[in-house]
Amino acid sequence: MTSRESASGDEAAASSLDAVPIAIPGSASFPRRVRRPLDLARFVVAILLTASIVLVAWFATSTAAGLGTDLSTGAQLLPSLIVLALNIIGGIGTLGLPIAASIALVVRRRLRQLFDALVALLVTIVVLTIATNVISSLDSPRLLAALAGSAGPGGTATAPILGGLIAFITVARLMGRRPWNVLSILVIGSLVTVAVINSGIALAGVGVSISIGWAIGLICRYALGTPTTRPSADEIIAALSRGGFTIESLAAE
Repeated sequence: MTSRESASGDEAAASSLDAVPIAIPGSASFPRRVRRPLDLARFVVAILLTASIVLVAWFATSTAAGLGTDLSTGAQLLPSLIVLALNIIGGIGTLGLPIAASIALVVRRRLRQLFDALVALLVTIVVLTIATNVISSLDSPRLLAALAGSAGPGGTATAPILGGLIAFITVARLMGRRPWNVLSILVIGSLVTVAVINSGIALAGVGVSISIGWAIGLICRYALGTPTTRPSADEIIAALSRGGFTIESLAAE
C-alpha cells in the first residue's frame, strides 16, 4: 500500500467518524440548578445543633451564664484600639459584605443565586425576630436568661442580623471562594466578639442565631437549587465545532 493510499484511507476513516451521529446530553439532562443531598443532611445537623445549644443552655443556665460572663470580662480587657477596630469591621461588614458579594455575583451573572441569598437573609431576619419576640413574651425567665444572659428587659435572645449574614454567606457559597471566606470569617468574628463585649446577648443566643442562619441558608439552597457549572448543549456544540468536529445530530440521553 502506497503512502497516498494510506492517507486516503485515513481521510475516509476520519470522514466516517465525523459522519457518526454524536449523542450529546441536552439541556434537559443537565438542569441549570441542582439539589445536593449533602445540603439536606447539613440542614438536619444544623437543626440538631440548635436544639443541643438550647438544651445545654436550659439545663446548665448558671454554667452558661458564668461562661458568658467570663468571656465578656475577658473581652473587655482587650485594648481599646482592638475593640474600636472590631466595631468598625463589624459595622462596615454588616452592610459591606453583602453589597460586595452581590456585586461579585452580578459580575459572574449569578443573578438567581443573588436573589436566593437575599431571600434567605430576609427570611432568617424575620424568623429570628419573631423568635426573639415569642421568647420574650413567654413566661419563662429561665429560657430568656439562657439565651439573652438575663431575664431583664435589656437582653435579646437572638441576633437576627448575625443570623441573616450567615444565611446569605451559605446560599452565596462565600466560604468556598477566596478572599470571600477570609472576609466572611473576619466580619462574623467581629460581630460575635462585639456582641460578647456588649453583653447584650448570651453566648448560647449567639450560637442559636448562627445555627439557625446556617439551617435556613441550607434549606433555601436545597429547596431553590444551586446553579450548576455543567455546560449546556449549546456550549458543547460550540466547543466541538471549534475543534473541527462535524455534528450531524444532537440527541439527549
